[in-house]
Parts: sequence; C-alpha cells; structure tokens
Amino acid sequence: RYAYVFEHYTAAIATHRPPGPPVSDKHKAWVDRSARVLDDVGISVEIEKASRSRRAIPDFRTRGGAVDLAGEVQVSQQGAAYIARRTKVRFEDGLTPLWMTDIPNPVWIEKGPRAVVGPTTPERIAAGTDLLVVGGAQRCELERCGRRGERCPKTNKRWGCGQIHAHLTPATGVHIDQLVTGVATGEWKLLTLPRQRGGRNYFWLPARDHSRYVEDRVGTDEDLLPVAPQLRPVGRISRTCDSRASSTPCCGAGSWVRAGEPLATACSLCPASPTYWRRSA
Repeated sequence: RYAYVFEHYTAAIATHRPPGPPVSDKHKAWVDRSARVLDDVGISVEIEKASRSRRAIPDFRTRGGAVDLAGEVQVSQQGAAYIARRTKVRFEDGLTPLWMTDIPNPVWIEKGPRAVVGPTTPERIAAGTDLLVVGGAQRCELERCGRRGERCPKTNKRWGCGQIHAHLTPATGVHIDQLVTGVATGEWKLLTLPRQRGGRNYFWLPARDHSRYVEDRVGTDEDLLPVAPQLRPVGRISRTCDSRASSTPCCGAGSWVRAGEPLATACSLCPASPTYWRRSA
C-alpha cells in the first residue's frame, strides 16, 4: 500500500487519502499569533480541535473564557453560502465563530461574525505588527433621535421622536489582538441583528456598548432577546384545551402549554394550533 505524507505545521502526517490544499504561510502565522496572544491572557487554546459533534474543526478554539471561541482564518476567497453553513454548524455546537481575513471588501464573509484587517503579509503577522480592524467591529453612540435623518428605532415613524437612542458606528483604533482576546474574555460581545431581506447581521461591540444598545432596543426587536427552546410533544394524549381546569389556551390565542409542561400530542391535530400537521384529505 501507498501512503501520502504531508507536512502540517511542524509535524509530518501520513494518510491513505490525498491531502487537501497546503496551508499557506500567512494562515499558519495568523493561527500561531492568535494562539500566542490568547495564551498570554490565560486562555487555553486548542489548534484544529474537533467540536463535540465532530462536524466542525476550527483553526483554533478556546476553553476557560467567557465563550468558547472558534477562530477561523480565511485568506482565500470563499462563497457566502460556505461561510453561512460553517457559521451555523459552529453555533449549533455551542461555539462562537470569529472569521478573520485581510481580503479587501469581503462581502461573502458578512454571513458570519467577522474581523477584517488591511492587507498584510506573513512576516508582519509573525512579527506581531499591529493590525487594525477595519470591518466587523462597532461601537455604540447615544444621540438624539432625528439627527441622522433616520426613522425612530422605537416607533418606526418617519420623523424622530426627540429622545436619546443608541446608534451603531464603526469602531476605530481596534487591533486584531485586542478583539480576539476581548471576545474570549468577554470584553467584546457579539450582537446579532435581523436583516430586512432575511438572514442576520453580525457585529462585535464592547460589553458596555452591547448592554446599552440592547437596553435601548428591548421591546422593539424580539430577535435581541434570548429565545426559549420549544418543548417537544411527548407523553400526554388528551388536549390541554379540553381540560376546563386549565386556564392556559393551547392554540391560537396564546401559549399552548403551561410553563414546564410538555406539549400535548393531540394538539398537533388541532387546526388552530401552531403545531397542526395539516394532513391532506
């Protein structure tokens, strides 16, 4: 039998499958630099460690910080669907992805949490040269509503209400090392906003600015609030709405189950229920 031998970082690995494209010097230098700065602040780093479902193998991941960070260095062009798919898998595995690139105007990387820096070289990355973040990081500014000529974020009316509201503005003077360590330690938090045409926007904000923005938007944007998981239909056979002792409606009018109780299986047959199966005649 024959085996393929290829060099991965500093180790020689033998495999019976042909290796993929070689890792570039820029990619290696960026991963090593991120691992080094995270280790300096006391965050444990694992290089190319598979997630719990083994569907994702990020370039590096952290343990022992505010979040389990999944760092991804992308130094070549990719499709938007590729970024969106891998971002979804990492979120499902309990990881917080951070896509890093130096490609100018990478529209495709907006499908995930990102940090874009200016064009650089492997030598500058390995030397620890400061790399300014030019995309993906935002700050929160408090301004009187109407000064920007936008609709009021509270009432969505055409003219401003005159009150003080939080607005996002691009962050300046942030270095990539500060953002990477800040996300791992909780100094920077991820803000997820819905797009008008579907999908989501991802921004990194300082923890204090994140709290200000969410506090200002609470009550107007449900996507900023934590979403409780739905209980699965198990166990019971009778409908909750047939029980006169129950004061909680099971369909249409409101919550279809009491807090902490499983969803009744028969509710799936009720046309007014959100879980109606809609079987054909």
